[in-house]
Amino acid sequence: MDPQQRLFMETTLEALEDSVHAPTPRGRNNIGHCVGTATDTWQPGMHPSCTAYHLNLHGPNITLNTACSSGLVAVATAIDHLRSQQCELAVAGGVSISFLQEGYITAAGQIFSPSGHCRPFDSRADGTVPADGVGVVVLCLLEDAIKRGDKIYSIISGIAVSSDGATDKVSITMPSSRGHAEVMKRAWVD
Repeated sequence: MDPQQRLFMETTLEALEDSVHAPTPRGRNNIGHCVGTATDTWQPGMHPSCTAYHLNLHGPNITLNTACSSGLVAVATAIDHLRSQQCELAVAGGVSISFLQEGYITAAGQIFSPSGHCRPFDSRADGTVPADGVGVVVLCLLEDAIKRGDKIYSIISGIAVSSDGATDKVSITMPSSRGHAEVMKRAWVD
């Protein structure tokens, strides 16, 4: 099994058990899930199908890859599924296992840091550094969570997803400040 599939499935089960909504082997449920993958390794399209099969999830399930924003876009997609009543509960998250054994190659205008340091929001920032990780959240509509007495760790008040094309960008891998500001304003309105 693809290590990304295994880690996403294990983390999904932990999150569902923590939410007290763990699926049962025989019962039907309407739990959807969206997984964002930043790397296309073995069989990225199988992540949600494998998770749905092994955890007996019956809601919509999709994989998407939007590079660095894959986990965020998975959360936004899961929220859309909840709002449109395609599912009652949704699991969303991202997974990235890079499998790099020999390091990475960098070039001018590329995303990887020539210095080997990731310094977000720092004037010395010169790119990113590949790393491994998995993160999952269990989502539902706020009124449903209150009705059921669910544990509420956080409330997502608004979300938005965008692409800023070629405007004000140095390269394809570098989002523009204006694009970030515009999508944040749209999230506030949501």
